[in-house]
Amino acid sequence: MTDAAADNLTAFTAGGGTLAVGFHSGMVDENGHIRLGGHPGAFRDVLGVVADELFPLLPGETTGLAGEVPPGARAGLWSERVRLTGALKVVSCADGPLTGLPAVTRHG
Repeated sequence: MTDAAADNLTAFTAGGGTLAVGFHSGMVDENGHIRLGGHPGAFRDVLGVVADELFPLLPGETTGLAGEVPPGARAGLWSERVRLTGALKVVSCADGPLTGLPAVTRHG
């Protein structure tokens, strides 16, 4: 993700657009160098979150979800410890080491 591309997406959201990202988005620059200061790197400000610890799930492992999801919802593949810096928590982890922490956020 180049700085120019990140700026373009940030401007898109400022103009009313919706930006949806998944894990690893914005973590590295166009040369594959990790962006310092926490993840999601180039999107920290526009997303209003900082992830400081990554918790990839093992094959077949899941974590429960709570919030704006159907009862009993679970997620697999990935999780991360997220600190809100402006975003709102929409869905949280319902069990495991990240219980109560954001799993899905909304900003703006």
